[in-house]
Amino acid sequence: MNKYLLGLLTVLFFAACTTKAPLSSQKVQNQPGKFKIIHGPYLFGLTDTEATLVWVTNQPSKSWVEYNPGKEGFYHSEPQRAYQVEHGLHALGTVHSIRLKGLTPGTKYVYRVMSQCITDPRPYRPVMGEIIGTDVWKKPLSFTTFAHNTNDVRFKVVNDIHGKSDVLKALLTGTNAKNTDFVIFNGDMASHVDDENSLFAGFLDESVKVFATEVPIWYTRGNHETRGLFARELINYFPQPGGKFYTGFRHGSVYFLVLDCGEDKPDTDVEYSGLVAYDQYRSEETEWIKQVVETPEFKSATFRVLICHMPFPRGGWHGPEYMKREWLPILNKAKIDVLLSGHTHVTRLSNPESCNFPVFENSNETVLLGTGDGKTMTFEVKTATGELKQSLKIEAKQ
Repeated sequence: MNKYLLGLLTVLFFAACTTKAPLSSQKVQNQPGKFKIIHGPYLFGLTDTEATLVWVTNQPSKSWVEYNPGKEGFYHSEPQRAYQVEHGLHALGTVHSIRLKGLTPGTKYVYRVMSQCITDPRPYRPVMGEIIGTDVWKKPLSFTTFAHNTNDVRFKVVNDIHGKSDVLKALLTGTNAKNTDFVIFNGDMASHVDDENSLFAGFLDESVKVFATEVPIWYTRGNHETRGLFARELINYFPQPGGKFYTGFRHGSVYFLVLDCGEDKPDTDVEYSGLVAYDQYRSEETEWIKQVVETPEFKSATFRVLICHMPFPRGGWHGPEYMKREWLPILNKAKIDVLLSGHTHVTRLSNPESCNFPVFENSNETVLLGTGDGKTMTFEVKTATGELKQSLKIEAKQ
């Protein structure tokens, strides 16, 4: 290879592309200026034995998480390390998503995220550059895994924020690890996803400031977040276990079944320009639902909470009608206790016909607070000033 061609390839590596996914799958834009973390980190998808950390740097880099049980301090023993490795290669990109596995239930961990930029991506002996990371001295970050032997659960739900970060701040200020186990983003956090800024300026940067470095996020995709070309990159920022937007997790005596509603109109609608296939997608999701409701983890739960952006049991448009027809018979049989939804921008508690469980809709200007003790669960919708708008209490089935 001549020197001209080698130089050209090097320039292309840093300047030719536009997205923020890892270099092992897509190219990225190398941004000028000092190497730094520009977004995050935020904690995502926490369970009793796993947790994900997500952050963004302004230049392509190799990244990792260092962590230790927090009781004895970060440097009591050599920190453990977890890397993002794909097909035997360390991922090199600007969006970093690292899943910690094999954690101990009910345990506090202190962590920091680390990134090292690459200054010359030549094929042999690439040149690595500066290492940066979060501070374990002035601002140590931590999280606590879910405990096996607890019935207590405390969580918050917001939805339909549509990029209004000031509304999110008002609703979630005061959220911390002492009063909240996790926060659910139940769809339409953005009006459409045109670029990375739609996510961070709209709601994620404010979440990091308020709670998300130590209180985990769980995410439900809304119909608005399917819109915009960058919606195809969304999974990189919300890396659900299993790689799908629908998932499930257990916390204490409660199983949370998180469903993805897709779009509300038919796939053939002119607004989509032939770029969506949600009927096929929901059909695949239906088969997954049939399997997950038969798992021991789901069936042994005292309470089963359904999370979905649309209050689909009430029907209406094309998407909800499909879900009502195909999903509701499965979920009725599975003994769901309550559906928590949004989408309508109103607070409403209803028992739709043919539905064996109540449907609790949270508005775009309120927060839903959920608590449980193994015997009862209480759900309250409140304004940013603490005014109670609606509540529901359910008892454990005998």
